[in-house]
Amino acid sequence: MSLRAFARPLASILAAAASAMPAAAAVPRCGTVEVWDLSGLPLLPFGGEVLGASTIEGTIVGTTVNVTFRADEPFSAADFAFQMVIPVSQIAEFVSFSFWGQELGWSGAGVFSAELTTDAFNGFVSPGDQPFFTWFAVMANTNFEGGPIRGELLDLRYSFRFDHCPRGDMNCDGAVNNFDIDPFVLALIDPAGYAAAFPDCTPSGDMNNDSRFDNFDIDPFVACVILGGC
Repeated sequence: MSLRAFARPLASILAAAASAMPAAAAVPRCGTVEVWDLSGLPLLPFGGEVLGASTIEGTIVGTTVNVTFRADEPFSAADFAFQMVIPVSQIAEFVSFSFWGQELGWSGAGVFSAELTTDAFNGFVSPGDQPFFTWFAVMANTNFEGGPIRGELLDLRYSFRFDHCPRGDMNCDGAVNNFDIDPFVLALIDPAGYAAAFPDCTPSGDMNNDSRFDNFDIDPFVACVILGGC
């Protein structure tokens, strides 16, 4: 069975599991990078699926995949393939991105690395009215005659970059409200302190669109938060 052929049956199973669980609040993301670190994931000798769940919500605008795989003899790194599958835009169809040792020029035993970028996952991800959205990864040995997969996933990280936040969203939670007041003030008077408090947040305090963040942004920010004037 091909890597992609796993998507449809698993989608139905995972959707049923999610609907049977109590709802949980989504975790909004904007202006940040969400890293799924699968380093050290146990290898499945002849392939199989790894299931997961996430409550993040936001619009993905780009993904970077970092992988370092050690192939131990007699297994050849050319025969190792990996596919990540997630739902985008809350549709039944899953989207995926794969890498295959042979396509990357890997061969034989040793340590092999790659950094890949993809727009395959671009779109809106959200648990919606479910407690989570489900994702799965498919690990494959593309040459059974070469024996079981031997080695280790020394590094495997999927870094999802989320679209910029709305103007005034200073805590990067996807909304502009009273919770943004303290971060706004902190960013204005102590930029280093703001960066330390919100290390993964890209601030959006330029309220008057003059390409600067300063005292002239205070009144538009107040209007945005209190009067709904964004």
